[in-house]
Amino acid sequence: MKGFQFCFLILFSLNTFFCNNINHDFSDKDLSKKDFSSQDLTSFNFKNSNLRDSIINNAKLQKVNFTNSNLTNSIIKYSNLKGSNFKDASLFGIDFTGSDLSGVDLSNLDLRNVNFSEANLSGAKFNKSDLSGAIFNGANLENANFNEATVELSQLFNAKRLKNVKLPYGNTYEEIKK
Repeated sequence: MKGFQFCFLILFSLNTFFCNNINHDFSDKDLSKKDFSSQDLTSFNFKNSNLRDSIINNAKLQKVNFTNSNLTNSIIKYSNLKGSNFKDASLFGIDFTGSDLSGVDLSNLDLRNVNFSEANLSGAKFNKSDLSGAIFNGANLENANFNEATVELSQLFNAKRLKNVKLPYGNTYEEIKK
């Protein structure tokens, strides 16, 4: 192997190592009104951060830690949020149009006036959350759980898929449809 090729290989390896091990910790930061659209933020840590009124469209947000973050009135359209943690986060008025939140736990949260239109919410958990005024037009709610959630059944009827949805009082959509 020639010296140039060897040096290139070493530099490439070091670059790959450092780029893959960058610290993605943005906890306790004020990032309000920022635009993170089209970014790969996979596994980032936004714990206790202020992301109020931010725009995060078409982003990769898998396994992101939003614990105790303020995302009030943010726009997060057409983004992948699988595996993300929203424990104790402020999500009032967020627009999640077309986003993938499948399997995400959104329990015990204030989800008033959140727009879930066309979102993939299959297997999502909304246990004991307040969903007053939330919009589910065209959303996939298959296997979602709304146990003890504050939500009007009429809010769910414009969803695209309602198979095996657990409703606030333990029954399923199929049971009340009969």
